[in-house]
Amino acid sequence: MGLLKRIFAALLPFLAAPLLASPRDIARGMEAYRDEDWASAEFFIRKYLSDASFEDAGDDVVYILIKSSFHAGDYEGAQADCAAFLGSFPESRYRPLVLFQNGKLLHLLGRNDSAVLALCDFCQLNPGHELYPDALFWIAEAFFDEYDFESARGLYTRVVSDFASNRNVPAAKYKLDLISRRSREEKLLYLLRVTGEENLSAREDYERQLRIYRMEDRAGLQKMMKDARDRVPEPLPETPAPSAEDVPREPSASAFPSAGELFDYEAEIEMLRRKAWRIQQIMSERADGASR
Repeated sequence: MGLLKRIFAALLPFLAAPLLASPRDIARGMEAYRDEDWASAEFFIRKYLSDASFEDAGDDVVYILIKSSFHAGDYEGAQADCAAFLGSFPESRYRPLVLFQNGKLLHLLGRNDSAVLALCDFCQLNPGHELYPDALFWIAEAFFDEYDFESARGLYTRVVSDFASNRNVPAAKYKLDLISRRSREEKLLYLLRVTGEENLSAREDYERQLRIYRMEDRAGLQKMMKDARDRVPEPLPETPAPSAEDVPREPSASAFPSAGELFDYEAEIEMLRRKAWRIQQIMSERADGASR
């Protein structure tokens, strides 16, 4: 409220002149800002500045415009006003606040490289400022959005450990949990990919060995068939069918001796045996007589 009082005191002489539109616009803009009607505040202050330069309006009015535009969601307009403010008021007491706000707006606009540079400048120039931990948090946010999770992790950790009472600590803890979870998921995906590659390699090796075995089996089977063919003898020449004359006939009854003839044959054999025995006996007796 001290800021609004100073602005109203500076503009009080102009409010008495009803024909001048600009003082009315700034008054309505300040009233809307007090009521947190951000869109109306931005509208009337910009209307006022259309007839006056930033230098003429003063750093108080421009700073209120930046805050109104930010809360109204006009990030582009607010960031442009921050850049204009930093160029127009190098010695302003609001400069650290605008430098911080400029970096934050650059991040919200997706210009993270510029956001990191602006917020790092703020941290270097204002190491003891109350917004220092907030700047660290928004730098971490810029790194997080750019997938530089390791850099973001270090800054989130510093916010949590060194500034435990800061309003951004819950969000920093949540982001640290997300980073840890993502790290675990990346490790799991890596293991799955490696395992999949190993399985694919093993499958390809199995299929290759299977093809080799099949080729060896086929070659062995062909060799076995060849060896078997080599062991089979050449087929014998075909013999002509026997004629009726070549077919042996059953002997007739006259070809076999009769019973009487068989008896005489046996008697003759017996007689020959006796003669042989007698001759052997005589030869034995003569041999015994000679030896005496």
